[in-house]
Amino acid sequence: MVCEKRQFHRDYIKFEDFSSNLREVYKEKLFELFSGANSNEQSNSSEGSQLLKPEPVNSQLLIKDIASLHDFLVNMSDLTGCLLIMTRDGEAVKNTGTGFVVKIRKEDCHCPDQQGPSEGQTRHAIVTISTAYHVFKEGDQMPNPRYAEVSQAWGCYKAAFILDYNEKYKTTKELINSSFPKLYGDRLVELDKEPDLDCDWCAIECLTHESELVESLEGKLSKYQSGLAELYQKSLTVYKDVNLVVIIGHPHNWSKRISIGKTTTAKEELRVVRSNQIWCRYYYDTLTCPGSSGAPIFKWGQPISGFGHWFGHPHNHVGKFGLGGKSTIGVENII
Repeated sequence: MVCEKRQFHRDYIKFEDFSSNLREVYKEKLFELFSGANSNEQSNSSEGSQLLKPEPVNSQLLIKDIASLHDFLVNMSDLTGCLLIMTRDGEAVKNTGTGFVVKIRKEDCHCPDQQGPSEGQTRHAIVTISTAYHVFKEGDQMPNPRYAEVSQAWGCYKAAFILDYNEKYKTTKELINSSFPKLYGDRLVELDKEPDLDCDWCAIECLTHESELVESLEGKLSKYQSGLAELYQKSLTVYKDVNLVVIIGHPHNWSKRISIGKTTTAKEELRVVRSNQIWCRYYYDTLTCPGSSGAPIFKWGQPISGFGHWFGHPHNHVGKFGLGGKSTIGVENII
């Protein structure tokens, strides 16, 4: 089937270009939002307001901030992987999507290792991956995900989460047999189960004894969380009201792609879930295609709340909305 967005595929940025030779692309594409305006201008805070842009592109401040954002997004990419939804016997891949590492915890090990010999192992890690629930949906065979029984839906499938798929296209069979780091879904653990809201967010848990992989992911997750806080502070001070949405995923089961766009409307605030937290959704023109479902979203100025915990989670891409896209529900602080 020919993709309806085929003419825009050239706008995707390949990871190998994104992670190395992107300085000019940043100046022309990503940070065109930031260049050529006075950073001390006053602007109202609505999503549709005139962008408040900081100092010119050749300023030392902006060069430093370009590097900081670049490093943050590369690190975010390292926590992003391709999801293969397979039958329980592993014989057939039913669907593909994207997922993102949001939490890692360690437990005493009293179980056989599902990924290799466990002799001498006393601890294993549980890695939580966020994605979109409809990634588990095969055609129209599953009911609307918000009404599906989690255990029943999960019983039909197993998931492989494949990291470092950063260059050269591979078929799903080649990915399964590749040497890329892999995590395997142990259970579906979270689902936004609100009958009156179109949620479509979920998380899966992957059990592993691969200590080196876990240690690497822990370092990247810690760096991601601190970087998110640092960039949020910049959005409150130097770069107010910049409209920027970056999505990192595996459209069409390709190697990792990055797309850059902006929100098209004010965020949709759906429900207050704690005294200072809301469920909300974003709409944007950032390029996505089939396979992007579940991809993590970076929204400039987004006040993430409860990251990695049951009461809060980030936004993932969920699907089309008009000519653009929309996110799953995410949890943010009320500001």
